[in-house]
Amino acid sequence: MQLHNNKLTFYIFAAALGFTWLATVPPIIGSNHQVGGFLGAWLGGLAMEQKGSYMWM
Repeated sequence: MQLHNNKLTFYIFAAALGFTWLATVPPIIGSNHQVGGFLGAWLGGLAMEQKGSYMWM
């Protein structure tokens, strides 16, 4: 009986983890996209201010 409970617990845990793991991917990707967009615009402006052109990029 104990072995059966361990298997059931394992499968429930694996299913719960499987269903919720992908739920965190879209918000993380969206955040990274926004941060990347910000850094691209900001660093481009900083390069233009410092060097007077975008050539080094």
